[in-house]
Amino acid sequence: DSATALNCYVITKDGNAPTAPCDKGKTVEIKKYSGNTYIVSVKDITATELADTYTVTVSHGGDTMTLKGSVLDYCAAVMNAHRNKTADKDVKAVNAMAAFYEYYDAAVKYVTAASN
Repeated sequence: DSATALNCYVITKDGNAPTAPCDKGKTVEIKKYSGNTYIVSVKDITATELADTYTVTVSHGGDTMTLKGSVLDYCAAVMNAHRNKTADKDVKAVNAMAAFYEYYDAAVKYVTAASN
């Protein structure tokens, strides 16, 4: 069981919760954040799945949008924003994102070695 989740914020028109199934059978948890905003979380992402792209189809009130991404996509976006100076330099955030990649890389190497 993993505590890693991929989260996105969704604003609904009337404040009612959306539906949001995930393409890879992962559990999707929907929690009210505030007002009409909900957090849609793809749960239980393991270390070797951090690079996997998940597709979540969010539906509400006849509107549908498709969200695609991975944990490492988010990490890359944070690091690129700091590298390109489109965000304030936050060394802790950059180090945390780099640590996610190192964690993923070590897990993949471990699983690969164990299966040989």
